[in-house]
Amino acid sequence: MDLTPIDPQTDASTPAGAAREVRWASLRYFGIYRLVVASVFLVAVLIYRGSLTFGSENII
Repeated sequence: MDLTPIDPQTDASTPAGAAREVRWASLRYFGIYRLVVASVFLVAVLIYRGSLTFGSENII
């Protein structure tokens, strides 16, 4: 593994730098996806507070 310092201005112009940018972009999109899914679940719990029975102990 090459441990030389990376110049941020020329990093994206190299093939390794481009691959690194793609990897970080995909991780950024994955983080946004996780926030959206968590927000959907939070809104569902807040809206349907009394009618959601998943995970309930006594549903009768």
